[in-house]
Amino acid sequence: MAKAKDKIEFAIFTFSKSSGIDDQMALALRSGLTVRGALDARQGVQPWAPYKTLKKLGADLHLTQTHEALGKLHHKLLIIDRKVVITGSMNFTSPATTLNDENIVVIGKHNAKGEDLKAQKAFAQYAAKEVDRIITTFCQ
Repeated sequence: MAKAKDKIEFAIFTFSKSSGIDDQMALALRSGLTVRGALDARQGVQPWAPYKTLKKLGADLHLTQTHEALGKLHHKLLIIDRKVVITGSMNFTSPATTLNDENIVVIGKHNAKGEDLKAQKAFAQYAAKEVDRIITTFCQ
């Protein structure tokens, strides 16, 4: 995220203030980048979640609503500049980064060029459509 130049998009189940991810998103917002994402409503409104802090800084955040087709928003999906996708089992929390046995997969790199960049952007576009679908279908 520190290399983002334009936009950070996400769909995240659990996201805490102590994760370091929240600090990086705050820095991105202060630098004029767009931060847009969906959070599971039960997790996103907890006192330890950065929802209110990031919202005050201008993040375009959405909380899922109760829906017959959605139990929990259990995604761990982050898209940077519509060219790098980060996913895996890791919740964005301090215990996930310091205690748990988690996995994280980074698909793409910021300095890709040519056909590699084209493929990355196509995959990232697909991932971003999933964030859009969640926001449109399950958030107010």
